[in-house]
Amino acid sequence: MSKKPVIIDTDPGIDDAVAIAIALFAEELDVRLITTVGGNVGIEHTTDNALKLVSFFGKRVPVAAGAAEPLVRELVDASNVHGASGMEGWEFDEPDRSLLLEKNAVDAMRDALLSSEEPVTIVALAPLTNVALTLKAYPEVKSHIERIVLMGGTAARGNKGVLSEFNVATDPETAACACVATRTPLPSTGLSCGPSGCASATTTARAATVRWRGFSPRA
Repeated sequence: MSKKPVIIDTDPGIDDAVAIAIALFAEELDVRLITTVGGNVGIEHTTDNALKLVSFFGKRVPVAAGAAEPLVRELVDASNVHGASGMEGWEFDEPDRSLLLEKNAVDAMRDALLSSEEPVTIVALAPLTNVALTLKAYPEVKSHIERIVLMGGTAARGNKGVLSEFNVATDPETAACACVATRTPLPSTGLSCGPSGCASATTTARAATVRWRGFSPRA
C-alpha cells in the first residue's frame, strides 16, 4: 500500500493526542513531521507533549517547535480545559528529546515539503499560525502540498465564543491568511462533526486518509 505523506501541525492538548495516535498508526499515512504551536497551552508544553506522545507510541517522527503566540494578538490558551500541562491526568516517561529539531517549525515544514517526492497533506489540528507563516515566507511550497485538512470552525455553537471555534478564533488573522495564500477554502472538520474536541480531532485524522478532489493549493 502506498502511504500518503503528512505533516501534523498541532498544539496537544488531549483532543490532538487522539488525532496524533490515529495518524501514527494509520496504515494509509506516513507522518513525516510534527510541528507545534502555542494554542491549548503554551509552546513549551505543546512541544513537550508532542515529544512525549511520539516517544510513548514508539515512533521516530521529528518534532519542530513553532510560533509561541498568534500573529497579532496575545495567546489566550485553553489550560482551563486541558490543564496547565495540556495533558492533565496523564503521566509519561521522559521523552526522546533527540527527536526535537533545532530548526523552527516554519523552516522544518518548508524542508519537509520541498524534499518530498510526492505532494504532502498538512493536517492542521491547531491555530494556523505555523501554516500561514510557512505559506507566506515560502510560497514555493504550495506546489508540494496535496491539501490542508483543518480541525477548525463550526456551523453551530462555538467552544471559545458563542459562535467561534477555538483554533480559528485563537488566530483568525492567520486563518484568513492561509485561505488567501492558497487561494481556495480549507476543507474543515469542525465542532459540527461531533460533540467534543476529541470527536473533531478523530474526524480530522481520518479525513487525511481520504483524497479530497475539491481542494488543491497547487491550482
